[in-house]
Amino acid sequence: MIRIITLLALISALACSKAGEPQNNETPTQLNVDQEADAEEREPSLTVSFDDSTRLDTLSGYLVGFQETYALQRLGESSEFVIPLVEAGRYDLIVTSQDAEGLSIGSRINGIQISSGGGARIRPQALQGTTTISGSVERLGGQQEGAILVSIPGTHFQAEADASGAFAIADVPLGIHQLLYQADGYRIGKIHILNLSQAGTQTLDTMLLNDAEGTGFIPAKLSTPESIAVVLTPPANANKVRVSETGDFSDAAWQDLITTIWYSFSDFGEKTLYVQYSQDETNLSAVFSETFVVEDPALGL
Repeated sequence: MIRIITLLALISALACSKAGEPQNNETPTQLNVDQEADAEEREPSLTVSFDDSTRLDTLSGYLVGFQETYALQRLGESSEFVIPLVEAGRYDLIVTSQDAEGLSIGSRINGIQISSGGGARIRPQALQGTTTISGSVERLGGQQEGAILVSIPGTHFQAEADASGAFAIADVPLGIHQLLYQADGYRIGKIHILNLSQAGTQTLDTMLLNDAEGTGFIPAKLSTPESIAVVLTPPANANKVRVSETGDFSDAAWQDLITTIWYSFSDFGEKTLYVQYSQDETNLSAVFSETFVVEDPALGL
């Protein structure tokens, strides 16, 4: 009987001594915490790979708006490039290179989502030919002197218009861009959606720079919550107007210019209204916009 009790006591003591130790197939709780902390501290990065037809020795790229901060770096002699230490967020990427014949190729990749702790990896990319953007800018009112700068914001692609207002920006990668045109004393003009889908040259309609004084529109709410009155304050010589909820005006037709028009939104929530003027639908003004909340009366707001 004494031997049995002693044996049971020994087994109990051994069990207690093992209770605080991890088993061979278990990970200590503290180690799990450390691993999670390491994952949280690990800086995200963007990794991009390119196909064999791309001349990797001439390739360069950067995140739009961060030319100096977030630039592509090649990983050894591989076809992979990385941008390290990228803050989590949504970005666009510009890539340029040359083909075997020395011609410019490139691409713009929009909407890259980089998550904290994980980064992002983009599947192999095949770069395409580039485009030259050409056109002209005309001043309406104000002083007629000074430089006119045309640029794709957040990139190195820009050009200064000549004395007649003509400009050309060469070797722009295919993709969807925005275009700004500006001069001292004038409102900044903007093409919200510029879709470059074919290599070669894309010529834009004449763009108008509006005097900084009193052009655009004034929105004022009507009695119905989803509609507004738009009081137009157009630039000189404009005789047409179009109004839309989209920056490319794909759903809007030109109409004769009047003092006030009424616009009904398609639904409720935060909305942006875009207004643009023209001279006979060819000489386009800057795009004017304003964002506000269209309240749903059913919600009692």
